[in-house]
Amino acid sequence: EFPEAEKLRIWKDRGIVNMNEIKQISDENGNDFKPIYRIKTLHQIEEEARKSLESTEDRIFNDAIVYIYMIRSENMYYLSCPLDKCNKKVFEDGARFRCENCKRDFQDANPRYIVSSLLADSTSQIWATFYDKEATMLLGRPAQDFRSLKENGQDSLITEMLKEVQYKEVRVRIKSTLDTYMGENRTRHSIFKIYEGLQVKDLKLCLNELEEYLKAELN
Repeated sequence: EFPEAEKLRIWKDRGIVNMNEIKQISDENGNDFKPIYRIKTLHQIEEEARKSLESTEDRIFNDAIVYIYMIRSENMYYLSCPLDKCNKKVFEDGARFRCENCKRDFQDANPRYIVSSLLADSTSQIWATFYDKEATMLLGRPAQDFRSLKENGQDSLITEMLKEVQYKEVRVRIKSTLDTYMGENRTRHSIFKIYEGLQVKDLKLCLNELEEYLKAELN
């Protein structure tokens, strides 16, 4: 779509530049952008998360341009409390739904996405969770639609819906946290933000940085 993006892809595919060696992106005045807005590779994000989370930080945020490699079709939504600002999981109690957080029963519940997806770029792959708002943007339809398809046994339509976004390229903001499972630390990734589209300014900044890198290498 953008000439800058195509040029970056050609350079990467031809092996002209190693994306892991790009350390910093700066503007035309030499001012570094805050790390939260920098586009990083998944390998960089994994390494940064491992080092930062094992020290003092409890969460870190990074932007990345990734491909949706796969989406798990199982357990893509949960039934939540219909009250605003709750959204906790409810439990079926006969013909009603019980919210233990609100201590109330309801006639129905709101489905909310919790989508597990394998993200990929040229450097690595990670599993990440898209929650309701971001998953709705990704899939293009609300969780209620998915619930209806599932309850009506329309698995073929669900498969087609997931195929539409497979290998889609998106820019996301990834939130990385550290949790402990059976005494072992592990990194958990979730999607904090999904962008409407790739931003030309980011591609141009990457391109300028790569051009400077190549000039230094050639000299």
